[in-house]
Amino acid sequence: MSRQELLEIVRRMRADPDAEFTTEGAARRLGMSPIELVRQFRQLTGVSPLRFRSALRIALAKRELVGTDASVTEIALRCGYDSLGTFIRTFTLRVGLPPSSFRQMARTHDQDPLDYAWNPGAAAESCVYGFAPDPAPGTTMLVAVGLFLKGVPAGRPLSGQVLINGGRLGLGDTADLGLRHLLGFAVPWGTSLWDPPESLTYVLSRKIKRTSAEPIAAPALKWRRLTVTDPPILLAIPAIISDQI
Repeated sequence: MSRQELLEIVRRMRADPDAEFTTEGAARRLGMSPIELVRQFRQLTGVSPLRFRSALRIALAKRELVGTDASVTEIALRCGYDSLGTFIRTFTLRVGLPPSSFRQMARTHDQDPLDYAWNPGAAAESCVYGFAPDPAPGTTMLVAVGLFLKGVPAGRPLSGQVLINGGRLGLGDTADLGLRHLLGFAVPWGTSLWDPPESLTYVLSRKIKRTSAEPIAAPALKWRRLTVTDPPILLAIPAIISDQI
C-alpha cells in the first residue's frame, strides 16, 4: 500500500470521525490483510486505525463540550458512541478528567499561561532531568512536558512540568523501573489550553529506559510541528500538573 493510500484513510477519518470504519473492510478494499494494514498505519501515525479514529472522536467531543451547551449524552451520540458509559470512560482515560469536569473547568478557569507555570521541587527529587529547548523562538510559548508509561500523552502523567518557552526539566518517577516516554507539547501564549489548534501545536517525544533508581539525563530533545498524521493531543494541558486538577 502506498503512503498516499494511507494518507487518504487519515483524511477521510479526519473529515468524518463518526463515519463507519472497520479495519477488515478497509483492508479488503485495498487488497491486503488487516494485520498488514494496521502495521503500515501504525508506522505512519504511531497508533492503530481504530485508536486514531477514537482520538479524533474525543477531540471532537472536547470542542463540543467547550463550544456548545449540548448535554454529555448528546455529544456522545454526535461523536459516534452508542454507550454513554463507554464514552465517559474513554474520555476520562484520554483527556485526564471526565467530560463534565472538563467542560466546567474549561469554562471557568483563568487561562493565563502563568497560572500553569510550575517548577518541580528539589533537584534531588527529580529522577529524569534535562533541558527543553524553545520550540518557536520569537513567539511566547507555553510548554508542557510529562513522563508517561506509554508513547501517547493520555491520562495523568507520572509527573509533569509546565514552562514558558522551555527551560530546565526535572521530573519525578515513582513507578517501577523500565521504559518511559518523555512527551511534550507547546502552544502559543493566549491559545486555549483546553482545545489548542493543531496547526499551532509543537510536539516532542523521546524514549527513556530507567535501569536503576539513580537520576538520569534525558537525551537531547527536539520539537516538531504537529502534522495531519499525528493523532490529536487529547490530554488537557492543565491536567499535566496532577495536583492542580
